[in-house]
Amino acid sequence: MNRFFAAKVTITIMLITVHCWNVSWLLASNSKDDASMRLRSALRDAITQKSGDVRVDQIRKVLGGFLLIEDQTTRTEAFEYLYNHQRWLDLRPWADVLAEFDKLQDSDYGQIMLSRAALLSGPREERLAAYKSAIESGSFACSRSYRLLAFDALRFAALDGFEELLPTIRDKYDSFPPSTKRNLPLEWVTAHMELRHGAADRDDAGRLAVMRISQMNDHVFLRRMEEDPGFRKAVMDSTKFVCAVDPYRGGYSKDCDYLTDVLMRQYNLANGDRVKLQDRSGDWFQSMEHACEPAWPAWKEINATRL
Repeated sequence: MNRFFAAKVTITIMLITVHCWNVSWLLASNSKDDASMRLRSALRDAITQKSGDVRVDQIRKVLGGFLLIEDQTTRTEAFEYLYNHQRWLDLRPWADVLAEFDKLQDSDYGQIMLSRAALLSGPREERLAAYKSAIESGSFACSRSYRLLAFDALRFAALDGFEELLPTIRDKYDSFPPSTKRNLPLEWVTAHMELRHGAADRDDAGRLAVMRISQMNDHVFLRRMEEDPGFRKAVMDSTKFVCAVDPYRGGYSKDCDYLTDVLMRQYNLANGDRVKLQDRSGDWFQSMEHACEPAWPAWKEINATRL
């Protein structure tokens, strides 16, 4: 009986110890989770503001505070949010905050992001020279903290439509690592340059791409989407870029309408047989249709008699 009582007491003490350990761990986790939850809640409140300008201003205030918060995990989460949304947000107002963020993180991540954004929004001639130098030499120093690597230079040159760099790219391509050639196939690079050449900036490159896609012969477009993986990927990249909805100011680029027209023409080419079209096209038609989703309500209203 005494042994049973002693065992019961021992088990009880063990359970209390485990419970206390779990509670202390949970409280520590909750502290971090609370900061993360506050960040997400503040971002949600900012995004739901009625005015686009107010949304951007609120986002700036929210991120400005959380980028300098004591909890490193939440700081990193705020930085990742800014990094993933920099297409829609001017990074220049965050310069001082990102400098302080780098001190807290003991990193150059903020300065690298600012330097990269400055390069991509800079004059065409400067981008061209930087890309060419990086492709030829393996890297190019854009600033004290940011070196443009050949991989990124090749990708940026394709997305910016710098077809004048094709001779340099062809000359150096065999010397690139297998991973670069696997992730950035030459046919993908040339397809983007075919669609985007002559662009002033990245937004203009997307606009030119979808205009040129819409001007293609329907049978030629279908054949290339079926047979040319580089062209198919370039078309999908351009579709997703142009049809993306601005999360702060609302709406999508009207250039997306070019692509809904292309899809309708392909639908008509298959005589309205969606099963036949998807069997022939694989999944690109459905993927492209999904990417164009922001434009469909207006398109359906205009073309109601054709559906």
